[in-house]
Amino acid sequence: MKKIMSIILALVMASSIIAGCAPTAAPTPPETPATATTPTAPGTPEQPTGAQVRSDRTLTVAINAEPSSLSPFGGNDIGTGYMTDLVFDTLLTFDCAAGVLRPSLATSWDIIDDTTIRFHLRNDVYFSNGNKMTAEDVRFSLGHAETSVFAVGMLDAIDAANSVAEDDYTFLLRLHYPFAPILNGLAHPLSSIVCSTDFNPDQPIGTGPFVLVERALGDFVRYRVNEYFWGPFVSYTYLFHRFIPEASTRAIELETGGVDIALALHLNDAIRLMERNAHEITIEQLEILNTSWMSFNHGIEPFNDIRVRQAITHAIDIDTVIQAAFRGRAVRAYSAMSPMVIGHYNPGVIYPYNPERAKQLLAEAGFPNGFATALYTNGSQPISEIIQAYLAAVGIDMEIRALDRGVWLDAIVNGRQQMFLGGWTAITGDADYAIGAILHSRNHGGGGNRSFFTNAELDALFDAAAAEMDHEVRMEMYREAQILIAHEAPMVNFNVGFVFVGYRNNIQNLVSRASQRYDYWLVTFAD
Repeated sequence: MKKIMSIILALVMASSIIAGCAPTAAPTPPETPATATTPTAPGTPEQPTGAQVRSDRTLTVAINAEPSSLSPFGGNDIGTGYMTDLVFDTLLTFDCAAGVLRPSLATSWDIIDDTTIRFHLRNDVYFSNGNKMTAEDVRFSLGHAETSVFAVGMLDAIDAANSVAEDDYTFLLRLHYPFAPILNGLAHPLSSIVCSTDFNPDQPIGTGPFVLVERALGDFVRYRVNEYFWGPFVSYTYLFHRFIPEASTRAIELETGGVDIALALHLNDAIRLMERNAHEITIEQLEILNTSWMSFNHGIEPFNDIRVRQAITHAIDIDTVIQAAFRGRAVRAYSAMSPMVIGHYNPGVIYPYNPERAKQLLAEAGFPNGFATALYTNGSQPISEIIQAYLAAVGIDMEIRALDRGVWLDAIVNGRQQMFLGGWTAITGDADYAIGAILHSRNHGGGGNRSFFTNAELDALFDAAAAEMDHEVRMEMYREAQILIAHEAPMVNFNVGFVFVGYRNNIQNLVSRASQRYDYWLVTFAD
């Protein structure tokens, strides 16, 4: 125990002095390509007058992940989400603060029966190519969403073939079977509406506030304001996403003015900036619809043995880990579902810290001397090393494989990991997506179950809950599911998710949401 505590102390002290390197030179946002002209087509909106004058300024944002796809149906990762939120819209949006669905491209909807919903659409929406959005675009888009490998378990209830564009602004959605979370699913970026007559997965055309102008893989994505945007007036012209994978570098770029906004700052950098740069920089700590955990590849030995998973859970003092890694700023998670999601239940601590019990379980599983394994991680080195020390104390030799985010994501989606640090943001706000997506066996890999966990009893609970239209009955099923998950130990839950977002003090009206979505189009510059 003394050895573990000395490692923890050394890690905390070392992490406090991370930011001692010099900043990298900030790239100059490229000039607008000659082909990026203001569209001229029927439906061109009136030009702003009076106080609504759009400047030619660029808002520069340091992001921690770049898109894995330029199609809204081609990825379900945070980098793709950053792009999708700017370029596309969905029928509905989820209001994280209020916990309710709000209209977006749909103004209202009528539930006809358990498998039929009629949507009434806005009649003033244009795509960035000048085409007017109609119900046929909705039918086309949801057909792609239905068949996306990333939407398995969330949108495959959609029966696009039998759904109908009743007129230009009325869409009748039919489902293959009753599916209670479908409305929440229609607020997910995978349900984005694309132009049915001009769809190219590599050249996104949407109804959102921005148009993708240029992408340099591994470097940046540049956007221009969508002149046809139906929403609030955007006061500036360009948005520049700089991909900076290192959290410390994002902080330095924010500090030196290389970027206006920096996402996903490291705790130590956030504290340093709050203490030293409050006159120039604002730091927000945002609780998100997420839990952070360590999971296993249940499709391989020894993690398909529940005794091994129980042993690893017993081996780690979770309270000490989150206190040391997050300096008391994190809240322990007792479920894989965020407390912000309706349906969350705390099943309590099933396997408390007990290294002697961990050793006993390992021996029962056939590993009296432990075993060697590897933890796949992306940007979580301090907590990885603390876990490494705890597991070493019970005989498990854990190698840390710190990977680029794209390599890490590819490995865990395709089952090449042994153990991995991860998390899941339930941006739909629904319990099915919060835990069903990550633990139902039909979602192995791209669907969200990157642990490749399979449990027939849990699958049956998820299926029954998703089909149940009585809210209270449905919530009781998710309570039962969370109790079962706690006993099966498919992951070691650490903390309720949170992120630090920093921005220069001349940036005003930035809205940061618990879904890790940012309303950049509302931003104004104070200077």
